[in-house]
Amino acid sequence: MPQENVEVARRGLEAWSSGDLDAALALVHPEAEFRTSGLFPGVEAVYQGHDGYKRWWNDFRGMWEEIELVPERLLDHGDRVLVFGRFKARGREGITVKRELGVIFMIRDGLATRIETYPSGDQALKAVGLRE
Repeated sequence: MPQENVEVARRGLEAWSSGDLDAALALVHPEAEFRTSGLFPGVEAVYQGHDGYKRWWNDFRGMWEEIELVPERLLDHGDRVLVFGRFKARGREGITVKRELGVIFMIRDGLATRIETYPSGDQALKAVGLRE
């Protein structure tokens, strides 16, 4: 199952970067919880279920003209997949953002049941107890 969990996370990141909401939702449990990093204004801290995920998608993507999540490493950790990567975006006002990103996908039965984003991979490691 670990490799399948990594593949679910990878496909979710690809769907996000390509702007394919339907493909992303197909990988998210209908009652999933999504926790944002808290770095960006205009989005809530937590979104619940498919309706919440859609709301987050629209709230967050609406700020950007271009957006991409670039996974650099995916680490299997049981029912969780840790993603270490980069967030790259260009805002509607021409502002460019490039920053580190950490994501934890909790996967059960091939679906993400919880997604947590962090300002860095190091913070994601701390969240699962792999770093102090």
